[in-house]
Amino acid sequence: MPSITNFSLSLDKFNDLGTFSEGDTISGKVSLELTNRSRILSLCVKAKGDSDSKWKQRFSDTHSGYLRTFRRHERLFKEKEVIVSEESKTTLPPGTHDFPFSVAIPSRPLPSSFRGAYGSVAYNLEATLRRPAKKPREVQHEISLSSKCVLMPSSVEQSQTRYRNKAQQALSTDREVYSPGDEILVTAKIHNSSVRELEPIFLLKRVEKYHSRHHSKIEVNCLHTVFKDAVKSCSRRDEACALQVPADAALTVDHCEVLSVRFYVQLSLDALPAYLEGEVPVVIVARDALPGSAESRVPNSPGLTTA
Repeated sequence: MPSITNFSLSLDKFNDLGTFSEGDTISGKVSLELTNRSRILSLCVKAKGDSDSKWKQRFSDTHSGYLRTFRRHERLFKEKEVIVSEESKTTLPPGTHDFPFSVAIPSRPLPSSFRGAYGSVAYNLEATLRRPAKKPREVQHEISLSSKCVLMPSSVEQSQTRYRNKAQQALSTDREVYSPGDEILVTAKIHNSSVRELEPIFLLKRVEKYHSRHHSKIEVNCLHTVFKDAVKSCSRRDEACALQVPADAALTVDHCEVLSVRFYVQLSLDALPAYLEGEVPVVIVARDALPGSAESRVPNSPGLTTA
């Protein structure tokens, strides 16, 4: 019969979403159930964050082709709490033993958790138990981090005017910051001086950028599209629509050298020889990080907003 029948890690609930943010403290307990008396060399809990990217790209010339793999790793942070140290020379009797712990997440800006096609930002809590002449036992628990420190788009970028081929559009959104499940109210002023009808197409897109040391890869995903009736030749129209942020949408990812996730509202005027496209950036954060929910400023960090 094994001497350890249970080695588990449980977390105290921090908020209704079950997420953590910069500066929060992760607390919980490590549970250990023993069938006989056991010597413990050490027991520790580590919280860590890592970002990774990996993709393959085929290169070819007139003679041959080859497949190359690009990747990059960044350690975002690592914090450790020693619960039982080697110097303590601890011996535990049979039975169930609970060890409370608390590990602080750094207060500096961190990227939100994310998993994409070619990379991820992941945060984990790991407990490690070491005993004499035994292989170390480990148990992990993934945690979700919702950053409250995001790079805000400038007010100049929130509205945009474009000209091309005798057509003009002015695009704007009702605000800059949204959360999953929200509606983005978009307005546009369209002036069609061309000889063709132009079909307005509104869309919300997510742009993921993955980086290795010297190469990058871009992945674009369309989250919501709205088609409007064509604007006739030599006419003007004010157009409005609501774009839905999916309830399960990822969050904006900043402060990461390996990858970034950005969101844009775009208006395309179809039927031109070259599309007339305009876009404005928007930020997606967790609901408790929306402006107005006890927000504050990150000291000495211009352009950063935190809640």
